[in-house]
Formats: sequence, C-alpha cells, structure tokens
Amino acid sequence: MMVPKKMHVIVAAALLFSFQSQAQLTIQSGATFYMQPGSTVTVQGNVDNAGTLNNDGSVRVQGNYTNTGSYTGTGTAGILEVYGSGNSNLAAGSSPIANLVINKTTASDVVALTSSAIVNNSFTLTNGIVTTNPATTPTVVLSAPATATFSYAAGKEVIGSVKRTAWTAGTARVFNATNMLVTTNAGTTPSDFTVTMIPAGDPSLAEREVKRKFTFAQTGGSGFTADIRYPYAATELNTNTEANLVPWYFQGGTEWNANTRKDGCYVGSEHPALK
Repeated sequence: MMVPKKMHVIVAAALLFSFQSQAQLTIQSGATFYMQPGSTVTVQGNVDNAGTLNNDGSVRVQGNYTNTGSYTGTGTAGILEVYGSGNSNLAAGSSPIANLVINKTTASDVVALTSSAIVNNSFTLTNGIVTTNPATTPTVVLSAPATATFSYAAGKEVIGSVKRTAWTAGTARVFNATNMLVTTNAGTTPSDFTVTMIPAGDPSLAEREVKRKFTFAQTGGSGFTADIRYPYAATELNTNTEANLVPWYFQGGTEWNANTRKDGCYVGSEHPALK
C-alpha cells in the first residue's frame, strides 16, 4: 500500500504484512496496529502512537517517533529503525523497545532522545549521531539490561547517558561506544551502572586533560572494583601522550586525584591509551 506525500495514515485497527508510507503514521488511542513477523512498515514522516503498536516485524521511521501509548512485541521480536536523512526525535514513552536500530543517511544526522528509552534486546548504531542531550536534559538515559547487545559501527557513539540494568559482576559491558567498557569485581554488586560520556567535554579547572568528560553512577553496591576502558578521539588528546595517560577523579569539587576511590568503586583503567 502506498500513500501520497503529505497525507496522514490514521489507524483505528489494522493487521499488516507490509506497508510503505511517504506521510505520517498515526495510531489513535484505543486502536491497535499489528505487525506480523517478517513484515515491514516504512514511514518517511513521523510515527505517533497513542494506541497499541504490536511490532513483531520492522517499523522504519525517517521523521520523529513518539509513543504515548503501548509498544509491544513477542519476546525479542520487533525492530524499530530510525533511518534516512535529516534529524529525528525519539520519545519512546514507558514501553521497552526490543531492538532499536539507528541508521541515518549521513554521519551528521542527529537522533535525539527527548525522554528516556529502554531497549530490551539489542541496540545498533550504524550511522548518525545519537544523543540524550546531557547538558539540557541530564535525567534522560538510554537504558538496557546488562545482557542486551550493543553494536556500533566504527567511530560511532552515544553522547550522554547510558544505563545498564540487572548488573552482574565479572563481565565487561558495552556502554556509549564499542570501547566504553565497564567490568566490576568483588564486593557487593550494584543493581545498575550508568556512564555519561561527553565528547570534547571539559571536566573543569585549568588542567591539561583529554577533552572528554566521563561521569559514573550506580545504584547500590559497595566495596567493589571497576575496570574501565575509556574511548576518545585523537583530536581530544590536548597535547597529551597516549602512552602516559592515566585516569583521574575530581574529588570534593576542588581537586583532581589519580585513581581515587569513589562510593566503593575504584575507578581504574584497563586500557587507558585506547581510542
């Protein structure tokens, strides 16, 4: 089914195998939109769901995705893909997304999370910029269980906050980029762990630091250690030599100290000189 440009597809009830729209897909409150396994819906405008979007196939949206209703799927089925040219906003609401794919046309296209999003099974960033806008919306996070798969194309990363829930010790977990890894060991394991990463960020004070800001937070846990791998771009080295890099922690809002313990977590470095 093909819909002319600038028309809106307003759904009261539908069962879909495949569908392409050059307009906007709107699912009204009380309506249900069923996506069968193997089916694909491509929308070159916005998707607005105020009803129930049951996705066992693939929904591709070029514009904004806004969910104020219910987004469901069977088990780990269902892909939500933000694709194409231009910037997009993603407001996932309270419903988890089984599999989220970001595949914009150009590297400069931005997908902004305007509210926190939960990904249950997998997150894939192929092209474009993903941001939680940490400067303006610091409470927005991209959240996923520790067992969820995170896949990044070379050089791609999430700007802002990524949380991994149902945390377990002894296994390296991927956060904002392929090489943003955290492993905790010993002590009492926290229930979740959050990394906020800001490329080209300036932590504070007149220091000759790598121009990238990292902050870490966890819920619960005590007496554990954390091995952390820090990614950065060569342009952020700020005259530092890679082989001599060590992690420092800003303590008490007054001074920087190397490898300082924070809230039961030793902030160490597994491979400090890793891009």
